[in-house]
Amino acid sequence: MKNRKNVVVAIILLVVCLGFVFYRFDSGSSDLENVKNSKVKIVESKASKLKLVDYSNDVFSMKVPDGYKVDSAGVGVFYAIHVYDTADSNNSVFLMVKMQPLLKSKASKKQWQQYYKLAGGQYRLFADAVVLDKPTTESFYKKFNEISKYMNNIDSTFANFKFPTYSNFKKLEEFKSSASMSGVALDSKVLRATFTGDNNKKGEGMFLASIVNFGNVYQAGIDNSYYMVYDIVSVTANENDFVDYKDILLNSVNSIEFNDSYVKKTIDDSNAQTKKTLEINASIQRAFDSYMSAWESRNKSYDIMSQKQSDA
Repeated sequence: MKNRKNVVVAIILLVVCLGFVFYRFDSGSSDLENVKNSKVKIVESKASKLKLVDYSNDVFSMKVPDGYKVDSAGVGVFYAIHVYDTADSNNSVFLMVKMQPLLKSKASKKQWQQYYKLAGGQYRLFADAVVLDKPTTESFYKKFNEISKYMNNIDSTFANFKFPTYSNFKKLEEFKSSASMSGVALDSKVLRATFTGDNNKKGEGMFLASIVNFGNVYQAGIDNSYYMVYDIVSVTANENDFVDYKDILLNSVNSIEFNDSYVKKTIDDSNAQTKKTLEINASIQRAFDSYMSAWESRNKSYDIMSQKQSDA
């Protein structure tokens, strides 16, 4: 198992361009005087002042930006980590190994609600589940707020967990993924997108998720099976600040190390398909390749617009 990489999920490595350095020149009596006497001032961004510090609990250890809050919750493969700036929550890293169930249609949800009304108990898991209208990465993140609220309510281990907020999610670009479950996924993409966070500020980031079909179970012509979502990772910051924060956030997410005992227990408790996500070395490399390819293929015009906004 790769040293410092005993992670139960494909952890995303984004490779992005260098941050911008801003210059201000003091005014002089003439252009020549300006050249001779001007003083170059390097304006440091908030991100450049951040330092990483050690964090650990009984499940994993990692390095986090000093002052950032770490929320974690879940059991086994249903485990999530959210690292964020309490003063500006758009600056964040989010990782979740797996989410389920997401229903395939409103008709299916109606049937599950009828089952729950008659029998109660375990059927609530499906009766309250969110309908994923299209099995795509984009649809998943567009419904992320609704899905995270469902997770808070349905699973007691997530009752107090703070999920990130992605309101007004708008895809700018999408790229194919080579993440751990992409080979069996209905859709597995890396998205570059904007959103509005819980601080009502506009954010920007890169988002990955792989949508997998659990199977097909028809009742009265309606497929009552569900989708599972793997490889859930996002790295975000305020819009126009993303290139400044990417280094510190990527170093943070890349430092995650799950305890050997937790990894072993998770593998022992997992089914064959889930074990595929726990092929640590291969999954990390595939995740890295996905984000490297996506960033290299991005539309540079968005970077130019961000730079202009930052310079303003």
